[in-house]
Amino acid sequence: MQQKALARLNTLRQGKRDFREFLGEFEQLLLEAGGHGWDNNVKRGFLDAAINQDMRKALISVERKTESTAYCRQLQEVAIRIEEFNRIDNARVSRRARPAIPPTRPPAFTPQKAMSPGPDPMDWAPAGADINAVKPRAKLVPAGEVEARRREEGAFVAVPRVILFLGALTGPRSNPRPV
Repeated sequence: MQQKALARLNTLRQGKRDFREFLGEFEQLLLEAGGHGWDNNVKRGFLDAAINQDMRKALISVERKTESTAYCRQLQEVAIRIEEFNRIDNARVSRRARPAIPPTRPPAFTPQKAMSPGPDPMDWAPAGADINAVKPRAKLVPAGEVEARRREEGAFVAVPRVILFLGALTGPRSNPRPV
């Protein structure tokens, strides 16, 4: 069982898991492998190899503790800061992506409007265009019928469907290529 726990400890990775959950599994495997008596540098080495990339980036500028339990507390603090940053960043992104919702209640009462004698000449007035008006939709008409209408109106130009060699239109080239 000790060999199995040691093999699992060598392959353990945090991935996207919560750090507290990962640390619990790490300490359990360390106990099963008989590693609680190991040197602090060995324990830190296993732990450093197992943490995810976000944790590694956050630890770049941090002076790491030498004692393993103090180092685990330090990693927990870093993990909490990363989670808090991600929570704030996700809230900011979701607010930006949210569509604007018009207010459902009327604007607050303002004393200036109540005391004004009449309508303000600068008030907005519609320009006459009804934005929500239903526009007529085009009818689906067979292609042959469209061509027939264009011929009747004299707006139809027939284009032959034969592709001509460009040289036949412009005349012979002065420097012909060998074929």
